[in-house]
Parts: sequence; structure tokens; C-alpha cells
Amino acid sequence: EQSRPAVRLTLDDGMPTHAVKYGVLGGVGPLADADVLMRTFDAFQRDGTPSADVRIELLSKPPPRSKKKVIAAGLGYARAVADFMKHSDVEELLISSNTAHKHHARLSRWARAPVFHLIDDVAAQVSRERPTNVLVLGTNEVIEAGLYQSSLERHDVPHTTADDVLPGAQERVQQAIQTAKSGDAVGWRRLIQELLKEILGQVKRPVSHVW
Repeated sequence: EQSRPAVRLTLDDGMPTHAVKYGVLGGVGPLADADVLMRTFDAFQRDGTPSADVRIELLSKPPPRSKKKVIAAGLGYARAVADFMKHSDVEELLISSNTAHKHHARLSRWARAPVFHLIDDVAAQVSRERPTNVLVLGTNEVIEAGLYQSSLERHDVPHTTADDVLPGAQERVQQAIQTAKSGDAVGWRRLIQELLKEILGQVKRPVSHVW
């Protein structure tokens, strides 16, 4: 992931005015970021906004993950992100990474436009379905930071994590996610399906939603 180049681009039809100007801070991976862009265009079209009226600015830059890489490249990464957040000519910004929402408050301070909170929006949508119990799956960082758990609690949504049901299961979730990020979709599905079968077989309170 670290060896791929950073990508900063603008998608529009060349016209000076647009009904919607949207910014996306990516870095999850090139395929994931492309998928986010496609879903964003699709969402606007479903709301009745033609793609020609949408202008999207994207920064796709992998964050340094290990301590060594944070020391070597962390400052440069932060400067690039801050520059994007401050100078993008958009009306709203989206952080496409769940884990990056740990820094939502800081990124919001850097931004000139409102920063959409994806996790809070997901929790709000889930709450409207009145689930009996939500199984939260995510990276180790997301689970340890309690990002989804705290949002679900604010919306009074019952929830549980993999380790709550099956001790040690979270590391297997992380392994499955890393497999998906490596591009092995078949391996990801196999690992997560096996794990879900074990978890759902032991959970005491029936799970109505898996997120």
C-alpha cells in the first residue's frame, strides 16, 4: 500500500459551475477509493442530481501505519491532508476510512467545509430499523477506539463485538480485513463466513444486524 503513489484529482465536466461540489479524503486503497467515487455519483443520481452537475475532489493517499513509517512520513502525510482539507473548493467533505474517523474532530478543524461523519450516519440509519442486537465488525483500531460502539450507544442501539461473544475473534476479523485489502476477495469471504458462523452459533442475544 505504501509503495503506491498518492492521487489528487478533480472529477467534473469542465464547466465553471456545478450544483454539487463534494470532497473525498481516501487512502483506504485505490480500488476502495474508486468504489467510493462510484457510490457517491450513484447516490447523487438517485437523488435526482445529474452526474454532469457533480464536481468531486479526491485525495487518495495511504497513511503511514507502522511506528517507523509514522516517524519517517507522518508529518508529510499530515501536511498533505491538511492542505487538501483547507483548500478544496467543496461544500462538504467525506472521510472514506472508518479508522480515520478517530481524527474526525481534528480534520474538521482543518477543513473549510463541513466534514460528514460516516459512522454517526450509519448508526442513525441502523437505529431507524430498531435492531435487537448489532454485531460490530471492524479493524482493531476501530474497535479499540469504540467508534461504532459509542455512536450506537448515542442512538440507543444494542450492540456487541466479536470478542464479546468469542474471545480472540477480533484478531480473526482483522486477518479477514487484511485479506480483503490485499485484493483476495475469495479469501476474505471464506474467513469472514467461517468466523460469523462460529460467532452466531455462540451469541446469547440474537443478532439482527451485522455491521
